[in-house]
Amino acid sequence: MPMQIRHICPVVLLALAPALGGCWSYRASPHEVVVGQIPGPVVAEWPTRDVQPLQPLLKSTPAEISRWMVRSDIDPAKLTADEKKILENSKETVLYKGIHGKSLLRIFSWKPVPRISQSTNPLDKFSELIGPGFPANARTISSRTLSSAEDNAALEKKLRVKEPKPPELVVNPPQKPVEYKPNSFNQYLPNILPSGIEDRSFLDAGKPIRIPPPKKVGEYKGLILHFQAIAYNEYEPKVLEEFERRGWAVIDISTESSTQPPLSDAEIEQYKVAIGKAYAILDEIYADQARAFTLSKAPAADSPDVGKWISKFTEYPRKHPLYPEYTQAYRAASKLRLGTFQACPGADLDEVAKQVAIRADQAISGNCYAAETCLDYALTQRPDLQGIPIVMIGFSAGALTTPTAAAYLRDHLDAVVTIGGAANIFLVTQQSSFTDAGVRVRCGTEKVPTSTINKIGELYLKYSKLDPYNTAPMIAHLPVLQVHASMDTWVPAHLGEILYDRLGKPDRLTIGAGHELLFYFLPTKAKFIADWVEEHVPPRGTNASVHR
Repeated sequence: MPMQIRHICPVVLLALAPALGGCWSYRASPHEVVVGQIPGPVVAEWPTRDVQPLQPLLKSTPAEISRWMVRSDIDPAKLTADEKKILENSKETVLYKGIHGKSLLRIFSWKPVPRISQSTNPLDKFSELIGPGFPANARTISSRTLSSAEDNAALEKKLRVKEPKPPELVVNPPQKPVEYKPNSFNQYLPNILPSGIEDRSFLDAGKPIRIPPPKKVGEYKGLILHFQAIAYNEYEPKVLEEFERRGWAVIDISTESSTQPPLSDAEIEQYKVAIGKAYAILDEIYADQARAFTLSKAPAADSPDVGKWISKFTEYPRKHPLYPEYTQAYRAASKLRLGTFQACPGADLDEVAKQVAIRADQAISGNCYAAETCLDYALTQRPDLQGIPIVMIGFSAGALTTPTAAAYLRDHLDAVVTIGGAANIFLVTQQSSFTDAGVRVRCGTEKVPTSTINKIGELYLKYSKLDPYNTAPMIAHLPVLQVHASMDTWVPAHLGEILYDRLGKPDRLTIGAGHELLFYFLPTKAKFIADWVEEHVPPRGTNASVHR
């Protein structure tokens, strides 16, 4: 195909971009012939997962789950209306459980939930922001999920320092007898208690997934494997909804996008000393609080002043003159707990790069294995998702993992779309204006020179088998669309250019703006992206794609 450049809008001032829909341009791939396949990934060299530890969990997962239970010494007939309601609402049905690929997949509900929440509750919005970014109805669990839980518990034990106990709020008995009445804000639940099944069965562990509900064979036009951005945003779902309106099924996968640097024994001791100092200050605050709120000063429980008493008690620590000193000490300790890759002058940068690569590859492989699990489930358990085109799409952090996941599953894919992605994930974390993804490189507690970061970034590519830099060429034979922001600072634009080259200069849709405006205007290009996909995949009903 000869090179074509189609300008979707004229160049405009950035200040006018919101009114005009952004400045976009499209460049078709300059390939005049189909790019030949290069060898795919050597999966035997990837981080391993063992399905054997998952077998007991598979067998022990019941078909019906309840997060609350009736106390063993209580007659169920004595339950209050509130308790019965809580028991009923806490029940979940495990619609499917099975081991696929290297993970256990459990699906809990087909209940339709809108991608974009209609809730006006600020708590719901916050939950979406810190959650997977979509209404999950399933989870995948691997042996790493289980081993990480054990490792984290062991680390927490090492880090544990006794925390000061806050004083108890005291009030005097009511002046008049009052009858207790449960309400929605203060439910009295003497007859039921948490079942603890979420801990025993790892219900809330693993990677959140959204599996589409079954339909009749032939109703779904194609299947999208979608890697979510780092957090909820209202723009990404609108692109996916365009596919769903056209009859595509979408499997959403929460993207693992951070890593935990190592914590040495010395760093653990430094943290414990630092948090101990913070707790000593907090202990003084609590002691003053206890002296200020004695029973002799407390109002009666039914006094008009009890509300003010409770408010003053609750707000006391934050208004104490030592509280700023406590928060400063606590933040300093928290930074020590995060861990660092130490790169002081004279350090073995080759070893630092190797350790970064090991942890990055673990996270990337986890995403790949989750996609494999979902795809294997679709191809073996869902007749409605078989014999149709399969496309992988990744957004932002999800786009950082997409080239590798696509290389891993390339024999099943018909096209790939990356939106806001890049190559050399280590340099992305160090040069991003948004987040370091937990990859903190320091000398002691101080940042290191740019030259040190660049040298580690160079060495990192030698050790990371799964960075997009090394895997992108493995999918250059597939139809690929790169959606790119030419002034991106969150996912640095120059690293997006490197991904473009490593992908073999695929079709590219570019906005002359940063990462924020890329997503802000993304819904205006939902139809373009969906059109591009449908132009580059085989029609429904084809026995097999040209890539399979």
